[in-house]
Amino acid sequence: MLVQQRAVPIVAADGIRLEARLAEPPDPRGAIVVCHPHPLFEGSMSTPPVPELVRAFGAAGWAALRFNFRGVHRSEGRFGHGRDEQLDVRAAVDLVEELLPVPAPIGVIGVSFGALVGLGAAAGDARITRYVAIGAPVGPAAASADLAIGPPPERLAGWSVRALAIAGGDDPYAPLESLERWRDDTLGDRMRIEIVDGAPHLFAGFRPQLLELVTGFVRA
Repeated sequence: MLVQQRAVPIVAADGIRLEARLAEPPDPRGAIVVCHPHPLFEGSMSTPPVPELVRAFGAAGWAALRFNFRGVHRSEGRFGHGRDEQLDVRAAVDLVEELLPVPAPIGVIGVSFGALVGLGAAAGDARITRYVAIGAPVGPAAASADLAIGPPPERLAGWSVRALAIAGGDDPYAPLESLERWRDDTLGDRMRIEIVDGAPHLFAGFRPQLLELVTGFVRA
């Protein structure tokens, strides 16, 4: 089932208006919000695999929203070092929650920088029951003040969430040992780790495997 996407407005809590596109099948089974890679490295809601994720979930009967963080393309504002962008994610979650006719699962999926921002925004939010990090930049090669945006432990402690971290075997920004430390410091046994052998940071050439892992995990 091919679900057409439409432009929708999002307004963050501080009044910033964001550009977004929504796939909205009839009677959605759940909803996801997809957060894109780093804005200062040309990341946007058009950066693969963001559009592919939205199409895959729309085809599976889930509402799926992608958006541009503040300061990207037609979104207002300017880069907020991963902290102000958490307001963007929360506004996106508010929007998809309104689409669901009955209580239904909501997931946040983040790609690279979007994975860390997504976790910072989602942690402790009882509406969000699934979280997926794709290529979370937690390794030494990604060390940057712009990525130091982890949520406080008290918000993580009581959060009932199923989480998945996926990285390519050839991703220098998310090596397995760094992902394992990050998992242990954040969600512990609530997070599963999957490594796709040979895949690079944004999974070029490995998108079918990525989509199968993510959709299977979120829909379960």
